[in-house]
Amino acid sequence: YLHRRAATVLEANLVEDGDASTLWSCARHWHLAGEGSHSLRLGLSCAYHLLNAGLPTDAIDAFARARDYCATDADVFLVEQGRVRSAYASSAWQLVIEIEGRARALHRSLHAEHNGHDDLELMALRAEWQTLNWDATLSKALTCLGARDAEPAHRVEAGVMALMLISYSIDSGKSKPTFAQVTELSALPGVPLESVLQAQMVFHTNWGNLDSAVRAAKELTAQARGNHDVGELFRSLCNAGVTFRVAGLFSEAEDSLLEALAVADKHHLPLAKVRAVPMLANLALELGRTEAARGWYDQLRSMTIGFENKFGHLEEISIGARIALLDNRADDAQALLEPEFDRFKTDRVPQRKTYSSALQVAIELGITGRASAEAIALLEESYLKSRQSLYQGFATFTLLVGLRSRGEGKRGELLLSEYRDFYRRESWPTPSHLLESLETLACRGRAREGAISHRDGTPSA
Repeated sequence: YLHRRAATVLEANLVEDGDASTLWSCARHWHLAGEGSHSLRLGLSCAYHLLNAGLPTDAIDAFARARDYCATDADVFLVEQGRVRSAYASSAWQLVIEIEGRARALHRSLHAEHNGHDDLELMALRAEWQTLNWDATLSKALTCLGARDAEPAHRVEAGVMALMLISYSIDSGKSKPTFAQVTELSALPGVPLESVLQAQMVFHTNWGNLDSAVRAAKELTAQARGNHDVGELFRSLCNAGVTFRVAGLFSEAEDSLLEALAVADKHHLPLAKVRAVPMLANLALELGRTEAARGWYDQLRSMTIGFENKFGHLEEISIGARIALLDNRADDAQALLEPEFDRFKTDRVPQRKTYSSALQVAIELGITGRASAEAIALLEESYLKSRQSLYQGFATFTLLVGLRSRGEGKRGELLLSEYRDFYRRESWPTPSHLLESLETLACRGRAREGAISHRDGTPSA
């Protein structure tokens, strides 16, 4: 009786002056009074309040605490569902994968008739994306897009994800039919405007009209700012940053990424920052702002990048190698990349393989002034598959300088001409500073090799 009375009094006061500690005290009293359902209701209310207030990291802990009041599998599912949503909003991708698996098993046991196409599935797909197993994720996203027993909104969101993944693949022919299917579904009731705008932004950034992509990006971020979903706002700002960069709107790109970073700081999302900071560093590198890139790289190195965040680790390695090469520290760049060399050679994603291969060629230029036949062959093979993609300027110039170092400059000039005239997606000229820095790197490499040969009394290559 005393616990029931205490819980009743505390809950009556929650509306006026209740805080988290009061709420949990109330929940505990209901629990001790044998009213577990009231305890769970309050615990879930507190957790969702934190999530909706833009504090998903705190919400993860709150949902975990509410598990103490679960009496049935259905109760546990409600808690785990909330934890997945909170982990997703905070970009805790490994946690999303772990919790979604448990929640999915519970949901199946409770609702065997359910087709499995729901928000949790999409969250798990985005989390799986971060493991770099992009082929498998793309296949699953396309399956969701084509699932006639799924809601249109679900299919469109899966289609957006598929478009993003297609942009990294060699099978860009899938982009138009995928976008057409998404566009058709977008006319059906229940499809959020944000999903439609995302699809337009992604498609037009990679394959369509860049003006249309920019319009969609601006409208998307405006919508996201008014929806009070911190995770979606952060992702929209980052994705819009890509569109603005491709369109040559560098101030808008930087502003969008800085706003994303501010959102992550304000709402205590340290894991999300691991996405925005590399984007700022890469933007600075492309614009020739080495010191700005160095500052972002230092910030990235100070962060904790989870072992499961393979993309974050690769970004840290690649940005560090680029800066080391600009500093004429080719040996340091090689030390960064060397542990990943074997994996890079077998990477099935052309964009990633091209970039890592270009770094390898640049390192060889910085060490000896001459690229090896093996490194050039690996880069050229991958480059020919990815040169229609975004951000290929560095690889194009690296291949040119590498071929020149082997006396094959004419082929390099032809590839550069083809890239500029037919394949370059960006609407602005290829940055000349990239070529100048690579030529300087190769010159220093030749001087270094010559000095070593002179010291050893052996002829240089």
